[in-house]
Amino acid sequence: MHELVPVVFGLSVLLALTALMLPVANRGNLPFTVLLAAIGILMGLVVQLLHAAEIPGPIGDLLHTFSSFRLTSETILFLFLPTLVFESALSIDARALVRELSPILFLAVIGLLVSTFFVGYSVALVSDQPLVTCLLVGAIVSATDPVAVVAIFRDLGAPHRLALLVEGESLLNDATAIVMFTLLGGMLTGVSEPSLLSGSMSFLTVFVGGALLGFVMGQIVLLVLAEVEDLPLVENTLTLALAYLSFITAEHYLHVSGVMAVVVSALLIGARGRTVFSKAGWELLESLWGQLGFWANSLIFVLAGMVVPVILLSASFDLMLPAFVLIASAAVARFLILFGLLPAFGVLDAGAKVSAGFRAVMFWGGLRGAVSLALALIVLETPGISEEAKVFVATLVVSLVLFTLFVNATTIRPLLALFGLNKLPPADEALRRRVLADAMTDVQRSIHVAVQHHAIEPELVADLEREYASRARHLGKDEGDLDPETWVRVGLQILLRLERHLFEERMDQGLVDQDVTRALLSQNDRFRDAARTGGGVALQQAQHSATGYPADIRRGVWLQRRLGWSGALGRALGRRFETLQASRSVLEDILERQVSGLTELVPDEALPPMRKVYEARLADVRKALDALEAQYPEYARALRRDLLELIALRHEQDRYQRMLDDGIIGHEIFHDLQRVLVKRRDAASTHPPLDLGLDPERLVGKVSLFKDLDAATIKEITQLLRPQLALPGELIVRAGDAGDSMYFISSGAAEVMLDKDSPVTLGSGEFFGELALIKGQPRVADVRALGFTDLLVLYRKDFQTLLDQEKTLREVIHRTAEQRSAPN
Repeated sequence: MHELVPVVFGLSVLLALTALMLPVANRGNLPFTVLLAAIGILMGLVVQLLHAAEIPGPIGDLLHTFSSFRLTSETILFLFLPTLVFESALSIDARALVRELSPILFLAVIGLLVSTFFVGYSVALVSDQPLVTCLLVGAIVSATDPVAVVAIFRDLGAPHRLALLVEGESLLNDATAIVMFTLLGGMLTGVSEPSLLSGSMSFLTVFVGGALLGFVMGQIVLLVLAEVEDLPLVENTLTLALAYLSFITAEHYLHVSGVMAVVVSALLIGARGRTVFSKAGWELLESLWGQLGFWANSLIFVLAGMVVPVILLSASFDLMLPAFVLIASAAVARFLILFGLLPAFGVLDAGAKVSAGFRAVMFWGGLRGAVSLALALIVLETPGISEEAKVFVATLVVSLVLFTLFVNATTIRPLLALFGLNKLPPADEALRRRVLADAMTDVQRSIHVAVQHHAIEPELVADLEREYASRARHLGKDEGDLDPETWVRVGLQILLRLERHLFEERMDQGLVDQDVTRALLSQNDRFRDAARTGGGVALQQAQHSATGYPADIRRGVWLQRRLGWSGALGRALGRRFETLQASRSVLEDILERQVSGLTELVPDEALPPMRKVYEARLADVRKALDALEAQYPEYARALRRDLLELIALRHEQDRYQRMLDDGIIGHEIFHDLQRVLVKRRDAASTHPPLDLGLDPERLVGKVSLFKDLDAATIKEITQLLRPQLALPGELIVRAGDAGDSMYFISSGAAEVMLDKDSPVTLGSGEFFGELALIKGQPRVADVRALGFTDLLVLYRKDFQTLLDQEKTLREVIHRTAEQRSAPN
C-alpha cells in the first residue's frame, strides 16, 4: 500500500497540473499539447537536477515519485494509444473518410515509404551509423502522429476537409511505419534478412489484418449493443472494452496493426452508434470519450516531455549534424511528396486533388509525437542493438519531435491565416452573418420581457435594445452576398440537417425502428452530398433513385423467382413500407413548418426553389408509398395502427415522467408503469410479416380463364404455374429475347409496348407471352409492370401439358395468339 500511495499522489498532481494548463493555453493562444510537452521537459530537468537532493515532506516525495516514473513503449502503445486513437476516430465522419480515401492512402503508404528512404539515405551521408540504422530512424519519423496532429488541428479549428486529410493520414500511416520499423529492426538485430516480397506481405498482413479485425470486433459489439436498451453505463463500458480488446488482440496475439483495428472499430461505432445507443447513452458516450481523451492526451505529453532530458543528456555533440540533416531531410521529403507526387497522383485520380493551401498546411502540420517516441523507446529497450545505435536513434527522433512541436505547431496558425484557411467558406460566412442577425433581432425583441422582474431602469433596457438592433442592421447588410443558386444550396443543407435531426428524434421516441433509421440516415448523407455538389436538381435525382428498389428487394425478387422463397422479399418490402412512411412524415413536417421558418436565414427568393425541390421529393415518396398501399392495404393499415399505438404510448410515458418530476408518484410506481409500457411498446414495434399474396391456388382462382374450373383441376394447374411478383416499372419481357414462358396476370396491370405512342394495357385475368411458345418466335414487344403485379408463369415444358388438360383454355390461347399476330 505504501508503494502505491506515492504513485497515486504523483498522478493526481500531474492531472491537476495539466487541467490547469488548459485555461493557460487558451488565454495565451498556445497549442495545448505544446504547453504540456514544455511543462514535461521542465519537470524532467528539475527531476534530473534535484533527484539526489534530500528534500523532506510532500515535495521530496513528489520528486522521488516523478524520478521513478518510467515511460516505456508498452505504456504508450497499450495504455494511452488505444484511448487516443479511438477517441480521435470516433469523431471522424466515416463517409467523408471514404470519399477522401485515395489521397489519404497515397500519403499513408506511398508517401511514408518515399519519406523513409529519402530521410534514411540523407542521414546516412553525414553519420557513421550503418544504413539500416538510418533507415530505421527514417521509418520512425516519417509517420505523422495521430495524437499530436488531431489535438493541434482541433485546437486550431481547421477546415473540415483539411482536418480530415491530415487526421486520416496520421491515423492510417501507423501501419506502414510499423511494418517498416519491424522489418528494419529485424535486420538491425540480425533476426531477418531484407526482402521486398516479405516486406510487402508483412504490410498487407498488418494493415488489412488489423482493419478486418477491427471490423469484426466492432460488428460484434454493435450486435450486443442492439440488445442492450436504455443502459448507458453498459453501452459505454462496452466501447471502452472494444478499444483495448481490439488493440491488444491485434498487436499481442495476431501481430497485426492495433491502430488499424481501433480506427475501424471506432469508425463503425461512430457511423452506426447513433441508431444503436439510447439517446442518453450516446450523449454519455461523447462525454466519456472526450474526458478519456483529455486525460490520456494530457498525461502522455507531460510524461513524454519528462523523458526528453534523460535522452538528450546522454547524447553527444557529434549528433548535432545528423539531427539537423534529419530535420531538413524530413521537411524536404514531405514537401516533395505533397507538392510533387500528390499532384501527379491527382491527375490520375480526380478525388485526390488537394489545393495548394491545404498541401502547405499539411506540409507544416506533419507533427511527430507519442508514436515516434514509442518506437524510439522500443529501440532503447531492444537487446541486440548497440548502445551507440540506441543513443543515435533516440536522440535524432527526440530532436525532430521537439522541432515539430515547438516550431511547426506554434507557427501553424499564421500559416492557416496566410492561406485564408482560418476563415469560413463564403457560403458558411454568409449564413453565419444571417444567424447572428437573427439572434440579435430576437434578443432585441425579447430583452424587455426577460428583465422585467429584475428592477432594471427602462432607459438601460432601451439602450441595450438599440445596441442589439444596430448590430442586427449591420449584420443584415449583404455586402458580397451569395448568388441565388448558392443560397438555395445553403438552404437545402439546412433542411437536410433538420431532416436528419427529425429522423433521430422519431427514433428516440420509439416511432421508427433502429434499422429503418440507419437506412434513412445513410440516405440523408447521400442527399447532402448531392445537394452540396449539384443543388436542387441533384437532390431530386438522388431522391428519385432512392425511391427505386434497393439491393435487398432485388435479392428478395431473385430468391422468390429462382427458388420460390418469399420470406426475404416480404421482409424487404416491409422495411420499404416503414422507410417510405417515415420519409413522408418528415418531408411533410419540413414543408409545413420548417421551410417557412428559414425566412431569417436565407433570402426570400431562395425559398420557392427550395420548397419546389421538397415538394418533388414528397411526390416521389408518396407515389412509391401509394403503390405499396394499393397492393397491400391490410399491411398498410396494420402499420398505421401500430404507429398510432406508439404515439399514444409516447405521450403516456411523458405523462408519467411529469408526474414523477412533480412528486405526484414515487419511483416504485413509476418503474412499475414503465415495465408495462415497455411490454406494450415492444408489441407495437413488432410488425406482422408482410404476406405477399403469392399463394398459387389463390392466384389461379383470380384468373378469369380458370375461375369456372373445379377445385381438383385448379389444384392440378397450380402444380404447373409458378407465382411471381413484378415490381412497378419492372421490365417483365424484353423484345427480341427468346421466350421460354407465358404469363397470366392474377392482379395488377402490365403495359405491352407494341407501339411506343399507344401501348396496350393488360389487366387482371389477361395473359401475354404465348406467341413465343406457340410459334417459337422471339419476344415481339417489351412488357412492363404498371404497378405491383401478381403473375403466374407457365414455362415451355409445362405449356403443352396444360393445353392438353384444358381444351377450352387451349382454344382461347390459340385464338388470342392468332389475333395478336395478325397484321393491323
